[in-house]
Amino acid sequence: MLYDQGQLANVYLDAFSITKDTFYSYISRDILDYLRRDMIGPEGEIFSAEDADSAETEGAARKKEGAFYIWASKEVFHPVLLDFP
Repeated sequence: MLYDQGQLANVYLDAFSITKDTFYSYISRDILDYLRRDMIGPEGEIFSAEDADSAETEGAARKKEGAFYIWASKEVFHPVLLDFP
């Protein structure tokens, strides 16, 4: 949702300001790029949320809540934040 992403961008920018770790600034930039790309319509309208129903696999007719937004541990791993093997 729009308000979640806006708050997250601010939190990551605060973390960057405190730690000077550019990882946090990159995450914030990614969030803001996503908002600009996917949450603003062709005529400038601003969307508050996306439909989370998505195909489980490419071309599948069946949809599942949030299937598009599932990540593997290695996709979200950051050595400073988490100690995954």
